[in-house]
Amino acid sequence: MLGRALYHSTSIASLKLLSLFIFGILFANLNMQSAARSRFLDFVEKNELSETSIIYQLFSYHTTFPQEYIFFFIAVFIPIVYYGFVRGVTFFENGIRINKGLPFFNTTIHYNQIEKFELIHSRYFLSITQKDTGDDLLFSVNNVDRALAILDQNGIKGDLGVKAKKDSHAHLKLLLFFIVTGILMALIQYSDFIRLLFKDAAL
Repeated sequence: MLGRALYHSTSIASLKLLSLFIFGILFANLNMQSAARSRFLDFVEKNELSETSIIYQLFSYHTTFPQEYIFFFIAVFIPIVYYGFVRGVTFFENGIRINKGLPFFNTTIHYNQIEKFELIHSRYFLSITQKDTGDDLLFSVNNVDRALAILDQNGIKGDLGVKAKKDSHAHLKLLLFFIVTGILMALIQYSDFIRLLFKDAAL
């Protein structure tokens, strides 16, 4: 048993802001594309919505034809919420649980299984080395001082600076991942992949 949870850390603030920014851009792009389609214009005219606001028109259109919103919710909203605000690392009384992506990829390691730790970034990233396998587990934390204090309380020693210089760009790789993901989703939207996938019924 891991005992009581002492500290839970989700993704760092910069990644949360970036993920929300990408979400806003993709959501706005989705609605702008919808508003430019002849199908949307026909829907507005047919339902006599010309005098209403564009927001209400889009709301009515997407509640009538929800396929694109459903796809967006599954492909963009859920991953952003999960990876940005749910997924993370939890320090317990007797060990650490590291979420590597999906719930069934969680890694649990007890403090007595940890040989040492290394500070990868002075504010965000830590690495721990397992005694039995020698594997290094890299993870981010919002409060590195809190994480180090818990490790120190459990008698785990480590390196506070040697490796930090070598891997100081690790957080940039994560930022790049979110940017590339956002670009790919935008390309999917522009290609009308969603509409072709669902093959909406004609009005």
